[in-house]
Amino acid sequence: MFSSLHRFFSKAPERVEGIPVGLFAGGLLAGIILTALFLALGTVTRFEQIKSGWISFSHQAEEKGVWISQIRGHFGYGGMIHNFKNYVLRRDDIYIQSLRQEFKDLYQPIDAYIASHPSSEEIKALIAIRRTVKRYELKIPVVLKATQEGWNAERLDKAVKVNDTAALQGLNTLETIWWQERQDNISDLVNALSRGEQLTRYAFIGLFVLIILAALLIGLMHFLIQRITASADQLSKELSARRKAQEAEKKLLRAVEQSPTTIAISDTKGKIEYVNRKFCELTGYDQQELVGHNPNILKSGYTSEEAYKLIWQRLNTGQEWRGIFKNRKKDGSFYWASTSILPLKDEDGNVTNFIGIGEDITEKKAAQQHMVKAQKMEAVGLLAGGIAHDFNNILMVILGNVQIALLDADQAANSEELEHIEIAARRAQSLVKQLLTFARRQPVSPRSLHLGQQIDEILVLLRASIANTISLGFERLCKPGECTIMADPTQIHQILMNLSRNAAEAIGGKAGSITFELSRMTVEEEHGLSKLPEHAKGVVKLSVIDTGPGIPAHIVERVFDPFYSTKPIGKGTGLGLSVVRSLVEDMNGRVEVENNPQGGTIMSLYFPLIESDDQVETQSAQLVGGHEQILLVDDEEEVLFVMRRLLTRLGYRVVAFTSSQSALADFAMDPQRYHLLLTDLVMPELGGEDLIKAARAIRPDLPIILSTAYMQDNDKLTDIEDLTILQKPVDVMEVANAVRGKLDG
Repeated sequence: MFSSLHRFFSKAPERVEGIPVGLFAGGLLAGIILTALFLALGTVTRFEQIKSGWISFSHQAEEKGVWISQIRGHFGYGGMIHNFKNYVLRRDDIYIQSLRQEFKDLYQPIDAYIASHPSSEEIKALIAIRRTVKRYELKIPVVLKATQEGWNAERLDKAVKVNDTAALQGLNTLETIWWQERQDNISDLVNALSRGEQLTRYAFIGLFVLIILAALLIGLMHFLIQRITASADQLSKELSARRKAQEAEKKLLRAVEQSPTTIAISDTKGKIEYVNRKFCELTGYDQQELVGHNPNILKSGYTSEEAYKLIWQRLNTGQEWRGIFKNRKKDGSFYWASTSILPLKDEDGNVTNFIGIGEDITEKKAAQQHMVKAQKMEAVGLLAGGIAHDFNNILMVILGNVQIALLDADQAANSEELEHIEIAARRAQSLVKQLLTFARRQPVSPRSLHLGQQIDEILVLLRASIANTISLGFERLCKPGECTIMADPTQIHQILMNLSRNAAEAIGGKAGSITFELSRMTVEEEHGLSKLPEHAKGVVKLSVIDTGPGIPAHIVERVFDPFYSTKPIGKGTGLGLSVVRSLVEDMNGRVEVENNPQGGTIMSLYFPLIESDDQVETQSAQLVGGHEQILLVDDEEEVLFVMRRLLTRLGYRVVAFTSSQSALADFAMDPQRYHLLLTDLVMPELGGEDLIKAARAIRPDLPIILSTAYMQDNDKLTDIEDLTILQKPVDVMEVANAVRGKLDG
């Protein structure tokens, strides 16, 4: 056969049969060339489409990205909300101008966004943001009215409070939609590029085939021989490739089975068809228990049914889903899994299965929760330090004026109202100290305390601040002076006030009682302290017993967690009991909580008992004044006014300055003119520390008192000798005794 074919080609010019072969070859060559041209033209067209799509995508993404960025920038920190809060706090007209500009800057991108014909979901989000901005804008006249009518902070805060949750959710929705559209467009561009690349590859393959066929048509004999040889080689390669494919399939199966992530495959109805080894290890189920069943057996109840419906809707449209599940294991315990569910499609693009890939992130989730808690603690610290200075100055003005008014008030007419104002201000002072203590920014001064005396003082404050329907009692089961502990009086005050307020709020408007029970325990008694300091002689137990509804058993263990509160939003900070436990533990004590079988809650505090110190500090109940001349310096005019009135009321001659530099210049002119310098610490231009050093450089024997609203670090003043420090807000008696004591040497 091969010889006859060879003779056919060797004698082709002499045979008429050679003509059809030539025509066939020419026609085939022309067809391949036309096919190649068609593919090349298709390739050019495809890349033009890619270019056009990219330009459109970039323009749209850039516009939306800019609008969203502008909205977030003008809405959040440093923008509208920031300026609005500053205006509410300071009521400075400069913030109105900033706010009005922020409103304009917000409306512009929102309106531009809406005009771009976005989706209904985007329009809904934009409307939510615009409504919130409008609410803030409508609150400006309220602030103006409050300023004119002198509203208190609580009334003003309630009147101007705006719920911006919907706006923030709307902004997150816009960002999510923008990001998803960007990802979808990128995916489309990548697919188009892939198809263009494939089309180009086909064109080159066609051209290559053209050359091969042309060469084969030159010598059919040679072509047939090469084709037979190529077929044999191809068969051998296919057999080899099949063996490699089988090996690769086995490797893939081993990789999936040994994967550190969980892998599950189900049909389109959700029935499990395959799970790997990691899936079984994590869930505790055997493969036989899972295959053929629905993944519902892993449901923990954490994810709502509505969420599951949305997942199925997404999967049924051929889209993948990524998220986090909290699932239940076979033993009933829970685990967190970062999960991706992808549709598997056949050659026609029909979804045939779903594959779920999960990663156990239980430990990572726990670490994140600890980090969030730590960040909250840090935020409280920053907040406490930020407000302490300004807030204590405000309280100084309130308490100072109230106490001065009490000195001159008609006992029958005004004293009761003034005392209530003083109590409220003291509670505000306690709140600041509580925040500083919780954030470890409040210096402590522990000393020997008779706990019974502290309870007596708290009862006086409580009777004036809680409802008349709640009765107060104190069962002292130890003699006066026998229940002595080492503690900071301010911290004990905070502990008792926090527990008392919690008890009163638990009782609410109903009739009830709060009872303090104080007793001594020996070291051998149960429920005391397992470890006591060397100087401890036993244990002091203080129980605060209320007749409220008690604490549900499932949250008893969480009541001491920072920021955990069962009260409605705006009614509690979640810090009270956390501060109590923190302070008690710092005193080497312990806190217990239990529900009273007769109803209500019992909070038990255990402190190390120390020897009673019978020496009691006494101070004269009379205000002691004088006639010396005092140089008073404070950059806060209201504080300066109060302190000057108080010192003048005590008989002193006062020269007051709001500028520390002016005060220093006046002092330098005649240093012997002044008998004492009383200065603030934090001041512009020349701070209190620098003022003291400059005054001492001129007159080393000058008596000096430093008053400060907030001092985070006392160590920086240790190099200044003979310095008395008063912590604002200061009591009238405290100021009188400090000044007289300093002047008397």
